[in-house]
Amino acid sequence: MKSLHRQLVVIVACLASLSIPSIASATGKAVPFKGNWFGHTVSAFPTPADPFVIDTVAEGDGVATQLGHYSMVSPHFSHILTLEADGTQIFEAANGDLLTASFTGQFAPAPGGYLIGVLHATITGGTGRFRHATGSYTFHILFDPATFDSIAVFEGAIAK
Repeated sequence: MKSLHRQLVVIVACLASLSIPSIASATGKAVPFKGNWFGHTVSAFPTPADPFVIDTVAEGDGVATQLGHYSMVSPHFSHILTLEADGTQIFEAANGDLLTASFTGQFAPAPGGYLIGVLHATITGGTGRFRHATGSYTFHILFDPATFDSIAVFEGAIAK
């Protein structure tokens, strides 16, 4: 996992030149939303309609602005032939408030047998202080198909 972390740091440094759009909301001013995530795929099964589309669930935790220490579950579809992914990310803050987002993204092979992905997420709301949340973020993830472990960093903006 240490090597995986080092590779992600290098990749994220290369992507640091990306600009993050400002998000405005009628209910609040946009603030930075960024953090890290360490997770693991807990289930992966081919869908009945297409064996090359995998119904996947990943779980993990991390630290993020606006959330502090959090846990996150991500039910999503992994498209094996195109390396695309789409689904949901559900963050749970320490106090139980939920923040939800939908995402789409693309993975590509990386050195060492890893897959690197860039997921574009749109915040869709949540519960508690995130009930009317809006915004977006980019989720940069490194996935190890041999262990099903992932490490990620993300950055964007949220308005509550």
